[in-house]
Amino acid sequence: MLELLKDIATDVNYKIGPDNPLRQVIVNTHSPSVVGQIPDESLLMAQLKEIIAPDGRRFQGLSFSCLPDTWRASPGQSEISRGDLLAYLNPIGFHPADGSHHRSETDHAERRKSRRVVDRPDLQDLLPFEDGPWAN
Repeated sequence: MLELLKDIATDVNYKIGPDNPLRQVIVNTHSPSVVGQIPDESLLMAQLKEIIAPDGRRFQGLSFSCLPDTWRASPGQSEISRGDLLAYLNPIGFHPADGSHHRSETDHAERRKSRRVVDRPDLQDLLPFEDGPWAN
C-alpha cells in the first residue's frame, strides 16, 4: 500500500511535467510499522501546542515538526527525532494494571484526555506487547 501511495506522489527528483504532475499524498497514521517504512524527509508530526497571541490570549494551534537534516528542516522549524516519534507511538513497558475489559466513566474520561495510543485503555488488547494477544 505504501508503494502505491508513493507512486501517486510527485517524484521530487524529476522535473514537473505530464509524466510527473505536481501532487502530494497525505496519510495520517499512529502505526510505528508504517512510520518505520517512510523516509525521513516525508515525515511530519502534527501536535496541538499552546500559542500566546500578542494581546496575551492563549489558544491551541497546530504545529508540525519535521525530522532533522531533511529538506523540511529550517531555522525556527520545530524538529523531532525519529526515535522520539517512534517512542511516542510505541513506548516500551506499558502494561494495564488489571487487564479488565470493563469501561467505567473514568476510563472514558482518561481515553478522551489521552493523546497517546498506548495510554488508551480501549486499545490495550490490540497492542503488540509480550503478554498481550499478539504474543507468540
